[in-house]
Amino acid sequence: MLRNFRKEGRREVFPNPTYDIHGEDTLLATEAMSLGYTVMMCANIVLRELDGPSYFEEDRLKNMRAAHMRIAEMYKHLGLRMKDPADPENKSFDRTEFYDRCWDQLKEQTVPKP
Repeated sequence: MLRNFRKEGRREVFPNPTYDIHGEDTLLATEAMSLGYTVMMCANIVLRELDGPSYFEEDRLKNMRAAHMRIAEMYKHLGLRMKDPADPENKSFDRTEFYDRCWDQLKEQTVPKP
């Protein structure tokens, strides 16, 4: 879930209509995070079913890996990487550097004991 509030003066983020492989939701969330937005997951909401080929068949993991590698390439300038790029079974991101670059650092406050 992503809040697009024009009144905040921030750019609205919408799905890329030209992206047609697995992971369009991941791409939307990654784009939002790259702009400093907070993204929340809600697994039980289906907003709209898209027409076209299904990527949830026997090649699902292969398609997911290919899509995630493509997304990692798109955002590598912000530090998005694959966790283990040499492992053909790996489909997970290493977002550590990406988060550090895209989100404000946590503010730390030290309160001295009286």
